[in-house]
Amino acid sequence: MLVGPVKWSPSETRRAVCWLSSTYKRPVLKLTDEDYNEHGLSDLLSEQGPAYQLNIRIFNQLQHTISGWPGGKPNADDTFRPERAKPYPKRALIFSPEPQDAIVSIGGTIDRLIEQGHDVCLVSMTSGNLRVPDSEADKFASILQELATATPEGWGEQTEYARHILRLLEEKGPFGEDPPAVRQLKSLILRGELRDAAHALGLPPEKVQFLNLAFYEAGRYRRFKPSRDDTAQIVNLLREFKPHQIYATGDAADPSSVAALCYRGIEAALAELQSEDWAAACSIWLYRGKEKALEPWEIDMAMPMSPTSSSARPAPTHDTSR
Repeated sequence: MLVGPVKWSPSETRRAVCWLSSTYKRPVLKLTDEDYNEHGLSDLLSEQGPAYQLNIRIFNQLQHTISGWPGGKPNADDTFRPERAKPYPKRALIFSPEPQDAIVSIGGTIDRLIEQGHDVCLVSMTSGNLRVPDSEADKFASILQELATATPEGWGEQTEYARHILRLLEEKGPFGEDPPAVRQLKSLILRGELRDAAHALGLPPEKVQFLNLAFYEAGRYRRFKPSRDDTAQIVNLLREFKPHQIYATGDAADPSSVAALCYRGIEAALAELQSEDWAAACSIWLYRGKEKALEPWEIDMAMPMSPTSSSARPAPTHDTSR
């Protein structure tokens, strides 16, 4: 038998109702018994209906995912809130596979955590230098060269460094492999951009860390081979910070991508630390980038932003600690 009755788990029920609402382009509370029956969901109604009661239950579940307090609201009833109220303030560890990933995806969430007094640490797991185009390295080297020549006393070493970078870029061409010196410059460019973004969110420089996992520096594009040393770095960071919350991404990424490999490294590190008290009490929130956003039924926490806010848009997150 290839098909049979559907087992309507809570997640599948929410998925079906959200799908039906999207299909009809109608609010959940306005779905009718006839809508369910016409789309093959009569067994869901017979098990959990009628539509009126089912709609209200799913609507309440969706409503309770919306929160302006990603770290939990202190001194408040957290029965229906996505994140627990205690302890407060929390230590929140934000993992970013490459420097820009977390800022682009959950910049608003990070902003809220900082604004609400939590201890936030933003961690770039890799340098991300493979993403930086040659034109950026060329621009920085050219500016350094012009600045050095414009200085009255002259910067001999700086001038030579800039010329060396420009020469390497010309020799390798648009399709050649970046020499170590070029990759180092590209890494520094992204470090500066991440520090600038963190400063705009109110995050001090000492709360921005760069792991520079070795698998990334030793690889090129899709040819990455993570090792035990990479996991050990993540273990040491987790053990030192002892977070109450972890924000990570890569669970749904291409298995060979940087994000997926970093996520597997986090999983391996947490498995190694699962017996420690802080790890047992740590909640893990998964965020996604624009490439593959969470579906409405997958969202466990979403934060609305004020129309007057200048912060980045916060991405919905999915809790894996439940």
